[in-house]
Amino acid sequence: FRPLTPGASHVWLRPEVPDYPLANDNQPARAVFLGTRHAGNTDALRHLIEDVWPLVRQRAPAASLWVAGSACEGLSPEQMSAPGVRIMGRVKDLPSIGGPSSIGLAPTRVASGVSIKVAEYLRLGMPCIAYPVALEGFGHELDDLVDVADGPQAMADRIVALLPDEGARRKRSELGRSGAATRLGNQEVVD
Repeated sequence: FRPLTPGASHVWLRPEVPDYPLANDNQPARAVFLGTRHAGNTDALRHLIEDVWPLVRQRAPAASLWVAGSACEGLSPEQMSAPGVRIMGRVKDLPSIGGPSSIGLAPTRVASGVSIKVAEYLRLGMPCIAYPVALEGFGHELDDLVDVADGPQAMADRIVALLPDEGARRKRSELGRSGAATRLGNQEVVD
């Protein structure tokens, strides 16, 4: 790209996430972890189930966590049967688990570049709560679209606050979906 961008020292190729249709579901609010199986996701998911989720369930005993994607394959039987955890495995129709009734979680502790899950949560219309490490690959592009939690208690607090607040979830859903649509494209590189 150097000949095309002579004044730039850095050109960021953003992750291009599809323009998913917005889910129209009337199910109760739930938390969602979506991811493929790799070390960063395996660590994040285990941490979520073992360290964050018990804090959520203490204050919201009916809370539900849906786990989708091949990241499920790295869980122990105890983690798979944790209270309120629903193991879905690979999901063919991602929009079916999206929308403002779902809260996308990215408790990433091991950096692995750009966290595609964050971009997908936003494009799926899901309010998103993430650890700072999950946002590092985006620079400051998504700072106002994602709720940043610095540790298990902060993440649990935010989940517990958002689950019953449909208005806040819808507002975060709309902001994230539209913001990601305009910020996560590569039209400037194409141009």
